[in-house]
Amino acid sequence: MGLRALLYVVMMLLWVAQSAQAQIASQEAIKTTILSAWDDLFDKIVTVHSSHKREYSRSKDGAPFQVQRHEVAKYAYNQRGYSFFVDIQAGRNYNKLQLINEKYTAELKKSEGKDHWLLTEIKLGKKEYEERKKMAAFPWLMFLSGSVFLPDWIREDGFTITKDEWLQDDYRKVRRLYFGYRFPDKKPPNVLVSVKSGFIDFDPNHYYRVEGYEVNSNSLEVAFVERVNMKYAAIEDLPVLTETRSEVTEAKSGKTRVPSSRAQSVFDIKYNVDLADEEFTLSHYGLPEPRGVTWRKPTPIYIWFLLAGVVCVVLASLVRYKIRRKHPNASPQGKSS
Repeated sequence: MGLRALLYVVMMLLWVAQSAQAQIASQEAIKTTILSAWDDLFDKIVTVHSSHKREYSRSKDGAPFQVQRHEVAKYAYNQRGYSFFVDIQAGRNYNKLQLINEKYTAELKKSEGKDHWLLTEIKLGKKEYEERKKMAAFPWLMFLSGSVFLPDWIREDGFTITKDEWLQDDYRKVRRLYFGYRFPDKKPPNVLVSVKSGFIDFDPNHYYRVEGYEVNSNSLEVAFVERVNMKYAAIEDLPVLTETRSEVTEAKSGKTRVPSSRAQSVFDIKYNVDLADEEFTLSHYGLPEPRGVTWRKPTPIYIWFLLAGVVCVVLASLVRYKIRRKHPNASPQGKSS
């Protein structure tokens, strides 16, 4: 090999290395931009009260889709507590309620056909629930049927951006990021183990909210494609999700073929509303508190009215006192002629 050819090879290797470094830097910059937008959004949320109704349908071998089950889920949280309720109707009903506050975590359930709650498990002590709050507040960040939290997934080294493009229609401009994924070798297997690629559509004008996505999964054990579209309320400040529609193509799981499925969810999400701390306690659901656990009762509203009345009387007396000191000979009826 001549000197000129050797120099050419060295220059090509340097160019490839620099291109790879630039691509990595560009990927990290995009990830940082998106994650920073979400962090800014998280900081604006103090309380959440949300509910969603979901309907699942299935189809096998091209047959019409048949409804399999209905779900109702409700979330609520403030700075002192978190609650999660789910009711699944599929043949027989299944429901569960979880309460988390600064003193304990409790699991409750209802017997079928009963109206009252039964305590099934309780653990004393404070439990952190910051991640759960984010998942409850922003369901558009939950991927793969709600099993993957997108911010955590994007942060992984195996999540790489392969293409960045902008799409424009009559109503909006979205940023579509194509990605590849390599599951970490040392990580315990989960739903992401077979994911290979896909794309995500973001709206950069609304905190990079997710408008839709497609995930391609393919391995010897599992293969499927999941497509999801999302709709939001026409509110400029916060992205309020109202509806999602998803479809998973007919898949395989080992030697078993899994029918195609569809899900439609309707959401009712309210941010920064008044939520009483007592909503996250057992007594709110007609159950006794654990031994030794007491809660500070809120001051009755009539007390505040009484205090306001006392303050008004005191202020009126001070005003009269100052008037009399300034005009000691003045009479309430005025001077006589």
